[in-house]
Amino acid sequence: MDGSHVHADDQPNQRVWSLPNKGDEFLDLLNHPLIDAIMPWFLGNAFKLHSMGANIARPAKSGIYMHRDQMGLTPETIDHAYLLNAMWYLVDVTEERGATRMYPGSHNKNVAPPVINQVGGSVPAAAPAGTCVLLDSRTWHSTGVNTSDTTRPIILSAFCRFFLQAMENYPELMNAETKAKLSDRQLGLLGFRVPVRDGKRAQAYTAYNYPGADFGKSRASADIAWLPSKTNGKS
Repeated sequence: MDGSHVHADDQPNQRVWSLPNKGDEFLDLLNHPLIDAIMPWFLGNAFKLHSMGANIARPAKSGIYMHRDQMGLTPETIDHAYLLNAMWYLVDVTEERGATRMYPGSHNKNVAPPVINQVGGSVPAAAPAGTCVLLDSRTWHSTGVNTSDTTRPIILSAFCRFFLQAMENYPELMNAETKAKLSDRQLGLLGFRVPVRDGKRAQAYTAYNYPGADFGKSRASADIAWLPSKTNGKS
């Protein structure tokens, strides 16, 4: 494939950021059991949500330059991954609809695109609706070109290791109505201070260890009786 993957006069694909703030459906997705099955093993127990947004490839829009999700982090390395991106397919994703293009093996081998705006040698991550594709942050990849007449929306939920600053600062971004719905587990995932339970405080993944953790459950509880009240300017 030649350099036509990206043109100077092309319009970019559409992005919608901070999805946990935009509907209960996105909070539900944070309860998916796949997160518990994969993220602690891959990123360590104290992982957190780095960002959660939509990538919408509209017809006739160009792809983006080949990149790695951790290429802006230091130290630059392929010895370990800093993030793992879960890509949730809302529709059937085909090469014609702009499936993400990847270089297999580039996460741990000397494999890279010959030119940053070309995709020769890459493969499309095509799959049916309902699929979740897991993308190692060391992998060279790019949004594909949508040559169909159908819009291709997917949800990207990237999780990172505990020591990274999340791209989306949810304690600052989250509106009060949404915050009131969050479970302890979701508070930890989103970087909030987790309330004391039975004399113990948990952060990030360790919040899952509370009895009755809600992974796999739809609609976080709206019971907020435990939220601390503010007195004299202090929590």
